[in-house]
Amino acid sequence: MKNGIEFLLQVNAKNSKDFIEQAEARVIYRRMYGTEFAALKCMDGRLLFPDLTQTPLGIIQPYRNLGGIFHLGWPFFQQAIEGWKKYADSKDRDSVVFVTYHFSRGSKHRGCKGHGYDLDKARNSSLALKKEFDFVYGSAATQSRNKLFALQIGIETDWESLILHGENGQTVDLSDVKDSSEESVSGLLISLYPSIYTVAPNVMRDFVPLIKGNILHIQEIKDSNRPVQEADHREWIIAVGRGFDWLHEPNKALIV
Repeated sequence: MKNGIEFLLQVNAKNSKDFIEQAEARVIYRRMYGTEFAALKCMDGRLLFPDLTQTPLGIIQPYRNLGGIFHLGWPFFQQAIEGWKKYADSKDRDSVVFVTYHFSRGSKHRGCKGHGYDLDKARNSSLALKKEFDFVYGSAATQSRNKLFALQIGIETDWESLILHGENGQTVDLSDVKDSSEESVSGLLISLYPSIYTVAPNVMRDFVPLIKGNILHIQEIKDSNRPVQEADHREWIIAVGRGFDWLHEPNKALIV
């Protein structure tokens, strides 16, 4: 490969090919599960929700920024979220936003550099953003027919496990969950998000396959005994705007 431009074109072509090849799987998935999902996350190329949840490309809408830092008061971001919500409303669908932070269980310095590798700072930042969504869109009980729910989700990058933060302060690291059966996962989600289940049981139903997928994905990571990806942050690309959903490569781009 001669230069960085050729590398980017190669990455783009591969992701375009994968997206097209998964078109049928995406249609089938949409027929089964109606809830719209989005993930607010760091630009880190390791945070691949289709891989983490074993879902087709295009099911979970990604929004990325340095450190996963967003504010609903930012006009462009606000417009992006409103546009996404209006699309969900036009399809008569509820929507869920994953407000994320990430860290490594094995090394502090494989965590989020955007927060100075400070897990508490990253976690608190994501919680503050979740509260912004709760303030703007209301609680589960006060929202209109098509609801938007914001959930705080941690991502542990060594085993690629999701950490679910429940309504009453509970946390569940899915690397500790062994039973991926429909009944067990459904019960877990209902216990973590009882108010959402009360007003929108369809959302909990549609959340189940994502959680099952992550439990299975974690086990595959553990079984593979793969080496841990180091994150030395040698990014050489600056990407501005929303046209970079395909650019999920570790330590390659600063996305704002």
